[in-house]
Amino acid sequence: MTHQGSFEFEGIIWKIHIDAHTDHVALELRDAQEWNTSFAWADLKNNTLHWKNFSLDENWWLAMVGVHNQMILLHKFPKAERPEPSGILALNAQNKSVQWHLPNHQIQDWQGEQLIALHKQANQEVVYQSIDLYSGKINYLNDQYTRPEHQESTEFRYPQQYQQGTAYFDTVADFLADILKHKILQTVDYLEFKNFIIINYFFQENKNIQNNLLILDSNVRILLHEELIAQSQGIGLDSFFMYKDYLLFIKNKSQLEIFQL
Repeated sequence: MTHQGSFEFEGIIWKIHIDAHTDHVALELRDAQEWNTSFAWADLKNNTLHWKNFSLDENWWLAMVGVHNQMILLHKFPKAERPEPSGILALNAQNKSVQWHLPNHQIQDWQGEQLIALHKQANQEVVYQSIDLYSGKINYLNDQYTRPEHQESTEFRYPQQYQQGTAYFDTVADFLADILKHKILQTVDYLEFKNFIIINYFFQENKNIQNNLLILDSNVRILLHEELIAQSQGIGLDSFFMYKDYLLFIKNKSQLEIFQL
């Protein structure tokens, strides 16, 4: 197990998307005090942060949807508390520029280098369109679209989450009590990968909720025991995930940690 790298940002890491075509990671970061959304782009293999703190003119009402072959797709939202996207922006990660923009579109599906988008026309009628990822060129489909079943990628692995009161939670809780003498709370994330056991857990200390990540080998030897959040405000989700043999997790809300297992 090696520490591949660590990247620290000014805002809170809100979303992480992996570009499986290039082994890069795209990040969406938010600063609620400044009402600012920014983006970052890093190379997993070479441990290189190509750029960060990149914002567009409309820098709050944006949300990252996904990334493929260095094209970062964003949804744009109206300046109101409405969950419905009002457009699509394609950001070229190579040169940090907007490749194309389509107003009144929402991404519904992703098929390789083609997006399936819902387009609301001026007469409020809705049609589905196929959009080229790189150029934004539109091909009309029809007024209905049936999403095909997608095979899950074997390159990504996510932990099982066990809630307090279930048998699996109790098993992990007893296991951690023997090793660490901690009484865990509410939920625990658990993943076995190769000969590693990865556990994200919460416990109470001095009236504060603490959040730690633990990595063990098959002999129950502690390889890493990391404090993720001190004095947490509550129980969070989506604590870590695996891409290929890279472990990615967030520390102190603004720091991305990467280990190769």
